[in-house]
Amino acid sequence: MLGAHTDMTGQKQAEQELQKTNDALRKALEEIKTLQGIIPICAGCKKIRDDMGYWEQVESYISKHTEAIFSHGVCPECVKKLYPEFCKDMEVDTTKREQPNKRLQATLDSAPEP
Repeated sequence: MLGAHTDMTGQKQAEQELQKTNDALRKALEEIKTLQGIIPICAGCKKIRDDMGYWEQVESYISKHTEAIFSHGVCPECVKKLYPEFCKDMEVDTTKREQPNKRLQATLDSAPEP
C-alpha cells in the first residue's frame, strides 16, 4: 500500500509542476505583443488607422502594439529640407550610408525647435 501512496504523491507533484508551467506560459503569451496582417497606412502622412478608425502617428501605433522604443534622428534629405542653412558648406550624398556627423548633430541639438 505504501507504493501506491508514493505514486499518487509523485503524480500530484508532477501535476502541480505542470500547472505552474502552464500558468507561466499563459502569462508570457499575454505579454507578447506582435503586429501582423495588413496595417492601413496613409500614403501621404504615414499615419496608421487603428481598429477604431482613428489615425495616429506611426511611432504611437507601433509603441502601443509592440515593445519597440523609438529614437529619432534626421536623415540627410530632411536635414537639407528642414535646415538648409546648416547645409550650405556640406555636400550631402543621400544615396550612401553615412556615419553620424557629430558637428551637424551638435548644431541640430542646439537649434531652436521649428
